[in-house]
Amino acid sequence: MKTHGELLSTLQTVQTIWKTADETVNSAGTGATLQDDDALTVALAASTTYRFEFELWYSTNATADFQFVPAYTGTQTATYHLTSFSVPAGTTSTREEVHTSFSGYSATAASGTHGWVRVEGIFITNASGNLKMQWAQNTADAGDTKVLAGSSLKIIKIA
Repeated sequence: MKTHGELLSTLQTVQTIWKTADETVNSAGTGATLQDDDALTVALAASTTYRFEFELWYSTNATADFQFVPAYTGTQTATYHLTSFSVPAGTTSTREEVHTSFSGYSATAASGTHGWVRVEGIFITNASGNLKMQWAQNTADAGDTKVLAGSSLKIIKIA
């Protein structure tokens, strides 16, 4: 086990990737099929420990809702914390969960509602690959579902 000082000495610069434009899906596009986000992806080295954080700002309608999942193209051991927050139909909805593998989630929203999702954690890569966010409508709908500009991916190499 590393001491606090040893851990601090191994930390690398925080790399943050920002989404600079809104991205839209609907039933005419990918609809409910998960697709890789156009901006929120980063290449990672093998046999390395990382801390990651995705923050997604989205808008959708009540029929479509929103689904999302962090994904890694290599193999990994993951422990991460999911926090989601949305304000559907004038109410506040939150959830917090801890997971040991990447899997899909959905967020319920009301028409025209904007929501926020934060997924953070630590994982160890067993092989090099790309960490990315995948997302879609939860139910295919002609209305637009968007991940908005200002969403981000933050990555820190720990060891």
